[in-house]
Amino acid sequence: MNLSAAPSPLLTPTPPDFYHCSQFYAQKDVPDYDDCEVAVGLLPSGNAQIPWYLDPQRGDPEMLSYTATHGTCELQMQVAGQGADGSRQNWLSGNFMRQMARLAMDKCILAHITGGYVTRGFAKQLNYVTSPETKYEDVFPPSTAFLTMMIRDSGSDDDRYSPGDRDPYTGQRLVDALEAAVYMAAAGSPARENLQRNLDHWYETVRRMDGTRDWWQDVPRSSGNPTGVGLTISNVNSTFACGNGAEGITLPPKACLQIANTGVSIEGSET
Repeated sequence: MNLSAAPSPLLTPTPPDFYHCSQFYAQKDVPDYDDCEVAVGLLPSGNAQIPWYLDPQRGDPEMLSYTATHGTCELQMQVAGQGADGSRQNWLSGNFMRQMARLAMDKCILAHITGGYVTRGFAKQLNYVTSPETKYEDVFPPSTAFLTMMIRDSGSDDDRYSPGDRDPYTGQRLVDALEAAVYMAAAGSPARENLQRNLDHWYETVRRMDGTRDWWQDVPRSSGNPTGVGLTISNVNSTFACGNGAEGITLPPKACLQIANTGVSIEGSET
């Protein structure tokens, strides 16, 4: 089957979903596109949604993460975020997994000659992080988990690596969105105070990411002046979270809606 001719509704991520390509995912060799086409054929197929589980103790055959490898190419479907719960079901179709894989192939191998990852459902994480009611000490609920499809060179030494948890780029996009939410909250309000507190904490966790730490992993609490970067119109304009507006976004983050309602322009970004 000629997979390159297969139609895909995911030609580009709809913000706030994104893709990120980096040489980190091609440390030994650049994944070969033809090898990846074969690997896509090893993924499940069909439009029927079936339950996938995260807990390896369950013994279920449909397990995430799910890996397909051929030659130089490894594809891996994962559930990311602290909210990923090992006992909950994730309903996915095989064709959906193939579409995400092809999106990663097109964006990273064809466009950048390297590996990387794409996300789906990232708005759920952003909505929670940018909510004035969220406290960083809270355990993220399962509803905040999101999906990633990673494409990298085969033979990696780290089978447990999750780009949605450990790639600093994911953490930076969350910090950017939270920074925008702080800026848009009323000065002196309890909401802004709490958001700023969260920003101080998560800025430190993201700053310390090194590929082995999850972006939400605890670090010693910061004290004194805020550690995040300054809140300016320029920073808000450069945040990724809203793309070119809320059009087409099923669950736009609260910061997106606030910014859209005030007429501040948010430029989309591709990496």
